[in-house]
Amino acid sequence: MRLNYFIVVLIVISFLVLVYRLSIIPEESEYEPKLPTEGIINIHEHIHRNSAAERWLEAMELCGVSTTIMLGSPEATFLLSSPPGFNNYSENNDLVLYLEEEYDSKILAFPTIDPRDASKLSELKNYIKKGAVGLKLYSGHTGEIFPEPNTTMYDYIGPLNRADMYEVYDYCERNRIPIIWHIKLKWDYLFDETKAVLKDFPDLIVNIPHFGVLGDNVTRLGQLMDDYSGVYTDISFGGFAHEHMPKVSENIEEYREFVIKYHDRVMFGTDMVVTNNVRKTVPWIVNLTMGYRHMMEKSEYHINVPNITGEGYDFNETLKGLGLSQAILNEIYFENPIRFLSGKPVNKNNLGNSRGSEMDIHIEMNILLSNLLILGTVKHSRWDSKPWS
Repeated sequence: MRLNYFIVVLIVISFLVLVYRLSIIPEESEYEPKLPTEGIINIHEHIHRNSAAERWLEAMELCGVSTTIMLGSPEATFLLSSPPGFNNYSENNDLVLYLEEEYDSKILAFPTIDPRDASKLSELKNYIKKGAVGLKLYSGHTGEIFPEPNTTMYDYIGPLNRADMYEVYDYCERNRIPIIWHIKLKWDYLFDETKAVLKDFPDLIVNIPHFGVLGDNVTRLGQLMDDYSGVYTDISFGGFAHEHMPKVSENIEEYREFVIKYHDRVMFGTDMVVTNNVRKTVPWIVNLTMGYRHMMEKSEYHINVPNITGEGYDFNETLKGLGLSQAILNEIYFENPIRFLSGKPVNKNNLGNSRGSEMDIHIEMNILLSNLLILGTVKHSRWDSKPWS
């Protein structure tokens, strides 16, 4: 009799544990992205046309890069003559999703959404089901990239803490979907809006790239990284590499101290924007990519990159590098991007985000249970037409 009672209790407890575990599986757990198992991961890049993909991948192989994260982009990312606004991003989203399917784990997709679009959450869910690994946001972009003076993306799709974006942040937080979010922390209003979002969604996994967008204030980036275990950054400088690699050289101790302190959340990236511009040849891509690598690996390096206009050089100079240890390089090149892409924070008890360790346990349980319950992944949709070619 006592044995039967014990068996019933065990069954009830097992059932309750199963119900609990099922309740914490993310909504989109039927899709687990194919993450790379080796090589350098380039966490930040854009591509304009399908025809540029083979050239890009050839260059990346020469540089030891196994995987590139391609970001869905509005037209203004590629064409300075584009009309002001946040336009034609869905076509580029389709391109990066197609390239992910075509090239397997060599390219992974982070589509973007328009914060003004009432259907943005359902659109994001659809991208995730198609295979997207994360989300790219531009609402903190304040660069004047349009022909119209004093016009930025923020003017069209900001602010960062607009109420109608909270459903997206909630969805990403609950489903551990990483975000690459261009935010120029130098500006007080953007720093305050970022803090407001992170306060309400402390478990978001966010890469604020370019050292907090071009490293104008790494102190502010450090404050966010101190308080929130899911905040990452990358080392890319986009079209301003010729200005900011020398800036790193001039302030080498400050940058080295920052990278060493946050060694577990700094990632490799290039953001050179892959187009069919005649100057963006394989050697041009290789020289600039290896410049980024040498900036991390060497104490001093020479970089020689022709100017994209064909006149002179973006670089032809000797610069100071960070000279990082192999252990830290392994983190920046592979371990940190894998953790970021998996939607994981760092597990540090001294951070302001005390929910980090609990969240990590939930993530591990979710992954384990998903692997046990899910027999297959969602099939990518077929692409009948390719307007981006």
